[in-house]
Amino acid sequence: MGWTHPTSGKEFVIMGSIDSIYFFDISNPISIKKCDVRSGLNRVINRDFEVFDHYVYCVSDNGPPGALQIFDLQYLPDSVHLVKTDSAISSNTHSIFIDSTSKRLYLNATKPFGNIPKFGMQIISLNDPENPVLIGSLTDSTKICNIVHEAYFRNDTAYCSCEYKGLQIFDVRDPKHSVHIGGISPPYPFNGYNHTGWLNDEGSMIVFTDELPYGLPIKLYDISNKKSPDYKTNFNSHAGATPHNVIWLGNKLWTSAYEDGMVLWDMTNPLNPVIQGFYDTYPQNPDGVYQGLTGCWGVYPFFASGYIAASDMRNGLFILKYNQKVGLSQNGRSILAARAYPNPTSTVVNVSIFSNQKETATLQIMNLNGQTLLQKQIDLLGGENDIKLEEVSGIQNGMYFMSIITESGLTKQLPIVKY
Repeated sequence: MGWTHPTSGKEFVIMGSIDSIYFFDISNPISIKKCDVRSGLNRVINRDFEVFDHYVYCVSDNGPPGALQIFDLQYLPDSVHLVKTDSAISSNTHSIFIDSTSKRLYLNATKPFGNIPKFGMQIISLNDPENPVLIGSLTDSTKICNIVHEAYFRNDTAYCSCEYKGLQIFDVRDPKHSVHIGGISPPYPFNGYNHTGWLNDEGSMIVFTDELPYGLPIKLYDISNKKSPDYKTNFNSHAGATPHNVIWLGNKLWTSAYEDGMVLWDMTNPLNPVIQGFYDTYPQNPDGVYQGLTGCWGVYPFFASGYIAASDMRNGLFILKYNQKVGLSQNGRSILAARAYPNPTSTVVNVSIFSNQKETATLQIMNLNGQTLLQKQIDLLGGENDIKLEEVSGIQNGMYFMSIITESGLTKQLPIVKY
């Protein structure tokens, strides 16, 4: 989750760990600053955050009881202030969504403190942001959606990922009496544990993911008729990869894809999505081998600066920026692709570089502080170029970035893990 200070314009990332909540200033991504760390009240697998005005609302799940925590962000980068801890509204909640237009906070798969079964969804008023008030809950007389894993909202319409009951659509204008409009119930193509969804700008199409079993692709439906959505296509970064969360903005679809890292799709033609870029935040998995739910957990592409925050369950926070010249030049003629193996490595790294033209390139290895540890000139031939970097054996254990920069201006960056 991210937030931009309305006065200074500084950009901040809010990120969770097993037991804490971190606040980072990423305005200068070469030198990320940790501004504050607050207790998350419990040790859990899952934390979720949403921002409203200058407040961040924090919940947790898959662990001991916690609470809804509210922090005031306006004092950043100096500190954050705890405003409220409320276990009566929530002691465990899997995910949250804030509709700033209606000033509502939606708590999904939630329960207050005590031996009370989970509610599918609780609806909270933020008319007083420091004192949220429960005003309703999801009512479903058809019992088609007992638990909402995650939900996306627009115009008082809830698009609910209902675990093994598919994606269901509700009218929630009246928080005490929601109405089921329609949905996508199993069986549907590649159905499983329905996890999350997002609309296109026009509200005519939706993409969603199914988290289990592993390896299910993203699905796209036409929802012009919400009572009877129409299946259109499915797509995935690799066979076996598991897309986690999706955010559709304009003609770009940003995805956190666990072991495949952050993947950016070009949705200019929604019926034929094309990968526009990617960054592998989790290089530990061998090529083509997918072992489960680890790697890139979430992505935040809303910063005005163009920086993208990606969180990885094992490797932490990544600040990225999309560059159209990486991999394929704008004139469509110069192509650069590369891979490094074995990765992780304890000694030598082999680098395979493909270029469709003969040119000189610079290869650099830098640490996370931006310090260059290795730099060498290489002469690329048209086609595949194989390079052995024995110098890596002399570098301390840790995570590094390898950059390949050609004289024509193309750049390819790869994470390298030395152990």
